[in-house]
Amino acid sequence: MKKTGFTPHTKNLVRGFTLIEIMVVVFIIGLLASIVTVSVNQSRMRGRDARRQADLDSIRTGIEMYANQNNGDYPGVAGATYTSAAWGTFATDLTGGANPIMPTVPDDPVAGRDYRFRTNAAGTQYEIDALLDVGTPADGGGCAGDHRFELGNNLLLLGC
Repeated sequence: MKKTGFTPHTKNLVRGFTLIEIMVVVFIIGLLASIVTVSVNQSRMRGRDARRQADLDSIRTGIEMYANQNNGDYPGVAGATYTSAAWGTFATDLTGGANPIMPTVPDDPVAGRDYRFRTNAAGTQYEIDALLDVGTPADGGGCAGDHRFELGNNLLLLGC
């Protein structure tokens, strides 16, 4: 007699995944999701840093234009430090008057973090800076463990 491979014991057998197979699949999906999340967060931080650098470059352009129109004097009060939380006289100098240089002075994209601006006591040198999320500062400045992007003609005015 020829065997067909069918036995009475297998007729009600239900095929499916084992618990181990399901756990392996869930683990792999979780691992891939965490890798994607880390990658997206890094991209966001690099995007914010690129915006900070572009903001400081536009502020620097405004500062230089102001100095060209005002006999080499920089905006704000000489020797004062201004932050984007309270730009004060610095922003008024750049955005006010009959011919404003800038429509607005940009703020850091993250709440609670500030751009900073300072001139020396004579008002002849300046520095602007921003704290970056990742990487190292493009100008090689900054403080130990600090990732600052700095622009100006004296990068020692603000310190850490």
